[in-house]
Amino acid sequence: MAIEIPSRGLLDYLSRVDDLLVIVVRLLERLSLNTVQGAVTITTPERYEIPVAKVKRLATSSTVYVTLVTWELPTDRMGELSFVEMDSDNFASTRFKLEGAGKILFEDFQLSSALSLEFPVVRLAPGSAVVLSMKSIGGEVVAYGDIVGKEIPRW
Repeated sequence: MAIEIPSRGLLDYLSRVDDLLVIVVRLLERLSLNTVQGAVTITTPERYEIPVAKVKRLATSSTVYVTLVTWELPTDRMGELSFVEMDSDNFASTRFKLEGAGKILFEDFQLSSALSLEFPVVRLAPGSAVVLSMKSIGGEVVAYGDIVGKEIPRW
C-alpha cells in the first residue's frame, strides 16, 4: 500500500491530528495481525456534512393532520435547514402545518400555488425535528412535500 503525501511536506500534512488518525486507520486496515477480533477498536468521529433531502407524496381524505414528510436529527449531529416545499392537486381543500424544533411555524395554511420556503442559515439542535403535515377539508387530496438541509457534526 502506498500513501501519497502532498508536495507541501510531511510535517504540514501531519499538522492536523485528524489527518494523522486517518493515516493510522488506513495502515491498520492493511495490516494482517494475529489478534482477537474486537480487541482494538478505533473510532473516528463523522466530521463531514451529510446532505438531506426528504421528499414524499401523500394522498388522503383525513380531516386531521397527517405527517407528509419529516426530518429527525440524530442526537450527535446538528442540522442546517435550507428549504421546505409543498404543493397540492387541490389547493382549496388542502391545509398545511409546519413544525420546526418543537414550535409550530404555521397551521391551517392554505396555498394558492406551490410554495418553496427558503431558510438561510437556520441551525437545528441535535435530536430536534422538522415536520410538514397536511389535512383535507373536503374529499381526497394529493399533496407533495420536501425538506432539504444538511446534517453537521456536533463538535
